[in-house]
Amino acid sequence: LLSCARPDLEPNAMHKQHPQIDTPDDDTVIWRYMDLPKLLALLSSRTLHLGRLDRVRDPWEGQWPPPILDAFRAQVSEMNSGSAGALVDFAKAMPKSFFVNCWHESSFESAALWDQYGHSRGLAIKSTIGRLRLSSSTERGFYIGRVQYLDYRKVPGKWSLNAMSPAFLKRSSFEHEREEIGRASGRE
Repeated sequence: LLSCARPDLEPNAMHKQHPQIDTPDDDTVIWRYMDLPKLLALLSSRTLHLGRLDRVRDPWEGQWPPPILDAFRAQVSEMNSGSAGALVDFAKAMPKSFFVNCWHESSFESAALWDQYGHSRGLAIKSTIGRLRLSSSTERGFYIGRVQYLDYRKVPGKWSLNAMSPAFLKRSSFEHEREEIGRASGRE
């Protein structure tokens, strides 16, 4: 699960619903796997760290799949050939505007995520979407949503060019993570 804040939302906003973001029910069980230093930082700061999306290990995270960008470029080129490149550049820069905190959606612990994130001194926090949503207080709104896992070589059957959508997309090879995402846009 990831949580985001968006600077363009009204001040004192909290969790926001978005029609194109699949937000799980409040009773959905989520897990956050981390090592001891990250837990100590969380406890001492009493905040969840939001990492910038373009700095995660998958360079495609937060990006539109290439076939969607190609279709977008072709549509815009038909209207105004000079704008197509600028709009595609803007879309490719979007991950620098999103900040994330990732959680795993499952009723059970994940051995794979223990290996990946916990190492020998790891631990897991078990919570729910509702508790995460209610515990998050921010002056900016944020979204919590289920990640869509896609084959980035194909255009998905249904998609729209919403600026928030790429923040909730990952390549199919990461589907074992079963993430929920709250993503934020703005400055670090």
